[in-house]
Amino acid sequence: MARITGDAGNNLLQGTSAADTIEGLAGDDTLFGLGGADVLDGGRGADQLIGGTGNDTLNGRGGVDVARYDAVSADLVVVLKDGGSVRYAGFPGNDDVLGTIEAIRTGSGNDIIEINDGVEVRAGGGDDTVLSRFGPTGVSLFGEAGNDELTANASDGVHDTLSGGAGDDTLDGGYRGYVDYRTASALRIDLELGLAASASDGDDTLLNVFGILGTSGGDDITGNSYANDLRGRAGNDLIAGAGGNDTLDGGAGNDTLLGGTGTDTISYSSHQRGMVIDLKAGTASAIDGTISLHDVFDSIENAIGGRGGDSLIGSALAQSLAGGAGDDTLDGDRGNDTLDGGTGNDLLLGGGGRDDLVGALLTAAGTLANDGRDTLDGGTGIDTLRIPNAAGSLYREGPIDVRVDLAAGTLRVNAPGAATDRLVSIENVTSGSGDDTIIGSGIANRITAGDGNNLVRAGAGDDTITGGRQFEKDSAAIWQDELYGQRGNDHLTAGGSINFSGHPTGRDYLNGGMGDDTLVGGHAPTTVMVGGDGTDRFEASNGIYRERGPDSHVEGWAQKIEIRDFTRSDDDQIVIRITDNPENARAVFVGQVNDLDELEDFQFGYIADGKELTARFVTAHDDVTQDDDLEFHLPDYAGGLVTSDVLFV
Repeated sequence: MARITGDAGNNLLQGTSAADTIEGLAGDDTLFGLGGADVLDGGRGADQLIGGTGNDTLNGRGGVDVARYDAVSADLVVVLKDGGSVRYAGFPGNDDVLGTIEAIRTGSGNDIIEINDGVEVRAGGGDDTVLSRFGPTGVSLFGEAGNDELTANASDGVHDTLSGGAGDDTLDGGYRGYVDYRTASALRIDLELGLAASASDGDDTLLNVFGILGTSGGDDITGNSYANDLRGRAGNDLIAGAGGNDTLDGGAGNDTLLGGTGTDTISYSSHQRGMVIDLKAGTASAIDGTISLHDVFDSIENAIGGRGGDSLIGSALAQSLAGGAGDDTLDGDRGNDTLDGGTGNDLLLGGGGRDDLVGALLTAAGTLANDGRDTLDGGTGIDTLRIPNAAGSLYREGPIDVRVDLAAGTLRVNAPGAATDRLVSIENVTSGSGDDTIIGSGIANRITAGDGNNLVRAGAGDDTITGGRQFEKDSAAIWQDELYGQRGNDHLTAGGSINFSGHPTGRDYLNGGMGDDTLVGGHAPTTVMVGGDGTDRFEASNGIYRERGPDSHVEGWAQKIEIRDFTRSDDDQIVIRITDNPENARAVFVGQVNDLDELEDFQFGYIADGKELTARFVTAHDDVTQDDDLEFHLPDYAGGLVTSDVLFV
């Protein structure tokens, strides 16, 4: 019996015929137990553990560790789920216990292997059965030689990769599995029939397969009615998507790509050189001519460029063009297009139609994905600049905020080293989750601010402005939007609501400016409305709510709406919406002015925790302390309201 310990290097450690304890410590180690009931502990690093004969314990610990049984000719029964075991069929006294293991290799026997997620299996020779159970990270199953049966999980919602190797295999992709044929010769695949034929790999049966990774030869690949991801790799391939919204990538070679029915995408994201992709002509070729790549395609609606400077040309149809890395030129032509330049100094030309031009995309880490000096030209039609959310979060730390000025034609991300993009013929803006500043132009703009503290100033047109919902920090909802209509007949809407657990804070400020404006309150604890000149309409929301607990209990919060320049002589009007209130809605109106008595019969508000949520009209000198009241505060209007001043809808 020996205790063998490695060091921080890449060690090769071998035991004895007795029961040994072998520890690799740091480094990428190889541990041989040989005979006896050994304990193998890889430690940190990517280790290879070989128990040998005897009842061994294999524990990889840190890193991507491999339990190796590829020299074993016996039939193995392997269970690798939250720890695991290996049993030698017909050879008692050689059963192993597995600890933290990320990959397993078996030998020439007919093995049965059952695993959880995140594990790579190479089954070796023999007719093997490999079954993957539920898990969120996906698996890689390699049958290698023999007539194997590989089954991925059908309900985990992730992409598993299966490769049968030589032999007539049955491959079940489960939910959205890929089959990898990169080691085979040219093949013919039909996912609708569930068949794959290759001279080198045999005839496979395919079930529940979502994607195909082809060979280096000339492949013939046909999808099915689902959304397939079909990749030909090298060779002159024929790839047909059939039904569904498919993504086709021919790889190197002169390929023919047929989208079929559905909204299909041609992708060159794996290509290093610049491409010319023309959806109108149905052709794609390499720009520099150093490689032979001349593809033809049909029934393709969308295109994705590669890592070089690409030129993407749209058609008269609505399509999505994504440039990827490199200095790209995207021309949408006619149609309602979505253009995303990606990284690099890009030129986006919307052409005719209502186009959606994607601006600087911010990552959760605060870095810029689109960091070049781009030109975004919407062309004719009503076009929208869209700034996606940062990693989809409602709140994030960091200084990554956006300033969009439609009047000046500029877009800038407020971050060190960020370039200023040029905007041409852009009418509308939808911002992301940063603290954004958006300036309108002299025409009618539609501006939708995302979550965060936003400042929006419209121009002279009849604009529609919508604030963000709120952002969330430490489980508390925070509102802080400022919306200015300026000139024109504008429609300003404060942000909506979302579930949260803490107490809300902050306020929204809406200023209609000149013109006949409509101001709609949101769900901030305080909303200040200034109508400005003209006949203005003030619409009140029905309060803040949050859902909590398994019963989705609805709880009311205090809300205060200040209307600072209500003027009856300008035909201003307060609108209270009662149609969107929860069930059991009823109202109690409390006021100091006799004119309000006529309003007591109108329905408004809802019951929260047995309390009546009330609407209360007060003057500038009233002292309101009821936390559960929804307040309408008119500090500059002490003349009293009458029934005609308030409209219930």
